[in-house]
Amino acid sequence: MSATIIWRPVKGGKTLSTPGGTSSFITAMEHTFGPFPLLLTLTDGSKLEAMAEVYGGEDKNNPYKKLYDLVCDERFGDGIEVDAEY
Repeated sequence: MSATIIWRPVKGGKTLSTPGGTSSFITAMEHTFGPFPLLLTLTDGSKLEAMAEVYGGEDKNNPYKKLYDLVCDERFGDGIEVDAEY
């Protein structure tokens, strides 16, 4: 199953979306953080970093690395909302 992954800063701002979210990505995220929609904050950074390392590959193609970078960006201190649209 393929989905579009939607990322939004909690305080508002630009909504980012990535088409082609795979079922394995969604399953891994739900297994680690609970059911969608998710609220990821800096405290989730270590889990995302570990997931990014396991996923491997180039950073630009690594969805966990992208989320890690967003969550650790101090401009988004209140967190990132993550959802999946099927």
